[in-house]
Amino acid sequence: MNSVEQLAKRINNKIFEETGEKTDVQIHDADRRNSEIRFSYGWKLSYSLDYMSLGSSHPRQGLDCGSPAGAQVQANERLSYYQSGRDDRFIRKLREKAPATVDGFRQGNMNLGNDGQLYFGSESCSGCHGRGENTCYSCTNGSTMCNTCYGRGTVQEMRYINNQNQMVTNTCNSCGGRGKINCYACYGKGKTQCSTCSGSGKQYSGFYISVSAKRGSSYSIQDPSPHHWTELYVRIADRQISNFLSDISIKEVADRNYTIAYEMQAVLPTLECNATIPAGTTGMQLIGRQDHVINAGCIMDATVWERAINLGHGDYALRDRNILNMPAVEEMLRKHESDEDSALVGSRWISEDVYEAVVDKYESFVGDLKKNNKQGLWKTVLGGYFMVLLAFVVPLFLIGIFIPEAAVGMSSYLRSFDISDLHLLNLHETVPYHISRFPYGGIGTDDLFIWITGVLIWAGLLQTIHKKKRSKMETTFHFLIWFWLCPYMYRWGQMMVELVSDKFGKPTEFTHVEWYKFGLEMLIQNWPQIVTFSIATAFVLISWRYWQKKDTAIKQYRSDILSARFSLKTE
Repeated sequence: MNSVEQLAKRINNKIFEETGEKTDVQIHDADRRNSEIRFSYGWKLSYSLDYMSLGSSHPRQGLDCGSPAGAQVQANERLSYYQSGRDDRFIRKLREKAPATVDGFRQGNMNLGNDGQLYFGSESCSGCHGRGENTCYSCTNGSTMCNTCYGRGTVQEMRYINNQNQMVTNTCNSCGGRGKINCYACYGKGKTQCSTCSGSGKQYSGFYISVSAKRGSSYSIQDPSPHHWTELYVRIADRQISNFLSDISIKEVADRNYTIAYEMQAVLPTLECNATIPAGTTGMQLIGRQDHVINAGCIMDATVWERAINLGHGDYALRDRNILNMPAVEEMLRKHESDEDSALVGSRWISEDVYEAVVDKYESFVGDLKKNNKQGLWKTVLGGYFMVLLAFVVPLFLIGIFIPEAAVGMSSYLRSFDISDLHLLNLHETVPYHISRFPYGGIGTDDLFIWITGVLIWAGLLQTIHKKKRSKMETTFHFLIWFWLCPYMYRWGQMMVELVSDKFGKPTEFTHVEWYKFGLEMLIQNWPQIVTFSIATAFVLISWRYWQKKDTAIKQYRSDILSARFSLKTE
């Protein structure tokens, strides 16, 4: 098998891996050329002084130059040693990072760090002018007026003397009769420590010498007749062209434009050929000894589009699943959803036109799924709410008819559910109550245990029912609904058990008109509570049913990309 036949076999295998379709691509008119290329490249060192503010503390390491100006002078003097080459440490460091090898050729701009020396100095603090302290603004000379005697030095007290109450003037115990007390801010000193320099009176700053290397390059093609696209690809590939070169030789040269310069001579193998496929003939461009495809001539377009065009046509879930899981389609959809690079589109195995057409089909398919998922939702919502409302109303009505004694108590229970109290989580009651207990140590281990256990139970319940399929916002919203609804449902159930178990089975007088009227009155009087409970309950139940339907509809396609689009967790 010659090289052209091997190339055809490799291309056919590639198409089968990406599409699952067997093809018979034939290669002909193969034109191989070896272009000699010379690269001139190198790096130029760039030096700079980096200023640093060091605060009020004396640096533990570095060269103390007295003042910031002196530090800058000494740093510049040292910098001249590096620039002149008298100190070649950075030249040697650059040569280590960019040697005369292919790996060195692939290096771009580099940061070589600094020389490890800090040149610093100090100057008087601008906040205190070098004193380290400032006048205290909370007092006068370290004293403030006594708040007990208001500066008088004496206080008047009522005492019982000689069988009568008399006003007596005494020396103020708080200030000892001075009328002043020491300032709490400066402790009576009249001065406070400077916050800018922390009392040192100095501010330190310094300089580092930083070095970077900027890369430059040029190339020339020595071959008088390369393929017309060779120069364009060399310019676009830049340093990555080294992956496809052969017969490489590199030597260091002198170039006044660079600190270190190299010259690389190499051979770039290229191949241009035509490929015959059922849809016609297309041109291909390959590079390197391994025939790396850089332009496949859109050879997969027909194969991919013949299958992708059927996405979403009719009710064929198995066919749609196979299309979505085709490797070529998966790669294109991943590029569409996350902006990842696609090797198939980049190397023109698939054209931009087919890529955009597949994306359009996918978006249309997603739109149909959303529409189908919501189809009949309002009917389900209204029907579900009606059933839940009946579940509340019918038992109450029957209890009002057959167990009037229980209905009387139940009505009082229901009216205790004031509609104005149905705030989310009852924060207006619980938070102030528990805050008021804090000063007295009211929050004990029992309360904390109950609170933590309750939160964990409801969080676990929500995650179990919905299998973590919602977004964070949706999860939080549904958690709050559950957390708000369940305590009321518990009280409702407790009320039913207590009243019915207490009254059921006891003889009672039965009069149709009176008890029907009583049952209706109980429903009418308590309709806000009944409607509120039924809406909340219906919301939770119908929401769970909707997400179950959505989960089943999307997961049948076994596509991670589609599941992520609908915010569903992948298996």
